[in-house]
Amino acid sequence: MTLAGPWQAALADGVWKAGHGSLAARLRQPSGTAGALDVEMAFYADLFDPPDRQGRSTDRPT
Repeated sequence: MTLAGPWQAALADGVWKAGHGSLAARLRQPSGTAGALDVEMAFYADLFDPPDRQGRSTDRPT
């Protein structure tokens, strides 16, 4: 599974809650389906976080 799958589902839910049901339905359709909206995302945390660390560090730069 990629990060985009859960993110796209959450995006569709937020779009639906904002009152845009038809757009949310298009976000929920499988990629490649007629009328579906493809969503892509980028993950950059590996460029900024130190290796082998997860979450916030208690070490603060000085």
